[in-house]
Amino acid sequence: MEKQVFRQNKQVAYNQILFILYTVITTIVYVLPYTKLRVPYVLAAFLMLAPMPFLLLRRDNLVKYAILLIGVSLVLFFGYLLFCDYPLAEAINEAVRNLRFFMPVLWGFYALRYCSNKQRAFFLVVFLLMTFFILINTLQALQQDPWVARLLAQSTSTSSGELNSYRLRNVGGFEFSYMMGIVTLCFVWLLLSASKIWLKLISAALVIVSFYYIIQCQYTTLLLLAFIGSALLIFLHTHNLYVRILLVIGGIALIMGLAPLFQYLSDVFAGSLLSSKFSQMADALTNHDANQLGSRPELMLQSIQNWLNSPIFGGNYENSNAHSMLLGILEHNGLIGLGLWGYLFVQSWKKIRNVLKEKGLSYELFNIAVIYVCVLALFNPIGYVFEVTIACYFLVPIWISIFQRKQQAGSTA
Repeated sequence: MEKQVFRQNKQVAYNQILFILYTVITTIVYVLPYTKLRVPYVLAAFLMLAPMPFLLLRRDNLVKYAILLIGVSLVLFFGYLLFCDYPLAEAINEAVRNLRFFMPVLWGFYALRYCSNKQRAFFLVVFLLMTFFILINTLQALQQDPWVARLLAQSTSTSSGELNSYRLRNVGGFEFSYMMGIVTLCFVWLLLSASKIWLKLISAALVIVSFYYIIQCQYTTLLLLAFIGSALLIFLHTHNLYVRILLVIGGIALIMGLAPLFQYLSDVFAGSLLSSKFSQMADALTNHDANQLGSRPELMLQSIQNWLNSPIFGGNYENSNAHSMLLGILEHNGLIGLGLWGYLFVQSWKKIRNVLKEKGLSYELFNIAVIYVCVLALFNPIGYVFEVTIACYFLVPIWISIFQRKQQAGSTA
């Protein structure tokens, strides 16, 4: 009997190690610009989806969520095929893309429930080393060309050899930059949560470096999301009622004075794209004209108008270019598609939130990361940006589990 228990425990430990190694390899393939360019699309997709049968056969508590994920993806597949006249291969691609988008939820749940703290820490160390490696390369490239991070938002299939050479040098673009937004929130949370002064100092330095990168890569939405997310974390970590009241009053004052604030920020970032973006925001608020924000409001409005032609099932339109994941789903899959996708999104949040709660871990950082993904999905087409969901559903829960336990251990010692 004891030998059987020993063999079972050994097999469990082996499976956990195998899982962590798999997530490390897959994350490298999906995050490192070199591997993103070199690894064929089909192989990358297979790598992401490969563990699903293993997880479902061995963990009953993942089955319901996986069935929901597969079901919603199939609905989207038939919607694209029947109502959008997509070719079969393209419809399959959209379904597989949705599966890959939410696959990190299964990773996060499994890692929190079944992996040891050392195993999770191993993934975190590898992830941070890879992130800093890309960050250094990208900052060096930005010194030579301040537009490189934005230019790398182009698809690898259409971008020039010069741009692909940056990817081969592991210079990050759109996907890496928005992943860095969530990584920045992790550093801010650690700065607020750490009890040891040396850890606070390291966290503060990492926050500064991260915001420096965000400013250098010139993504306005990223800067705003990282700043607002950080402000929310500060508010949630402040237990003094008077300080909270002052923060709320300050927030209201900022909202009421957004136009002059944006104009001030335009002057602060003079000479960069951020300056013109903030200037456009100030003009839009002053003149009550959203069209001054550029083409994005017009594209989003056109997408909504397309949706109104077929609000239940959606359809295919030649002028479709919403520049928004959520509006794109609404336009092509109607209320049925967006409603099911939204339900899946909420269940994904609950799946991780509940296991964090079960483990006695805080989930404010995770909640804000999920809000970050949701807002980003409204203003950007992030259905292919798997780095963001890997960071949200896998990195963030691991980060919380490791550093909160360290704080708990330190406080009881």
